[in-house]
Amino acid sequence: MNALDHLLDGNERFCHGVSDHCADRLERRLACLDAQEPSVAVLSCADARVDPDIVFDAPLGDLFSVRIAGALATDEAIASLRYAVDVLGVRTVVVLGHEGCGAVAAAVAGHAPAALESLVAPIRAVIFDSTDPVRDNTCAQAHRVRVELDPEVAVLGAVYSAATGRVEIHPVPLDDTSLTHTLSQTTLSQTTINQTNVNQTTTRKDPLT
Repeated sequence: MNALDHLLDGNERFCHGVSDHCADRLERRLACLDAQEPSVAVLSCADARVDPDIVFDAPLGDLFSVRIAGALATDEAIASLRYAVDVLGVRTVVVLGHEGCGAVAAAVAGHAPAALESLVAPIRAVIFDSTDPVRDNTCAQAHRVRVELDPEVAVLGAVYSAATGRVEIHPVPLDDTSLTHTLSQTTLSQTTINQTNVNQTTTRKDPLT
């Protein structure tokens, strides 16, 4: 059974409210003391309701999890995934979006809390005119991960439904250079904006002096 089959089997158990791993947590914790050997890396949203270890009923230490609002493939997220691939030997990466994602909803609405704007802007760029923004954002982020990692690593997009508990796998575009360019340019532009704001804040005179 391959890594994806294990994930989907675990998700099926989760959907039925059962787990194979509640009783062996102490054993697993002790087994992982010396080293981590995850079989899958997951880039997912930071939403508290979407925990990959629970959604996939995965044993402790089986998933290398990277979590960020909107499951956004930032440079930092990709660096973490690259570590999982290059150092830990992971050969399967899943980008997990979810229905009801607040970051995607903010991108669709055209405005976001200031704290999230740097994450929402890249999402807004790839879901323009989308009829399924959660799916399209997930696939766009998965595509960026794919082009950044070893081409022999399997990269999959997936969307979790809180209503049913099920995870649906979505194909990732094999060759979409325009999409990669859009993601990269939007991230670069937002980084420049953030740095400009930092510089302005740094040089602003203290009104109390």
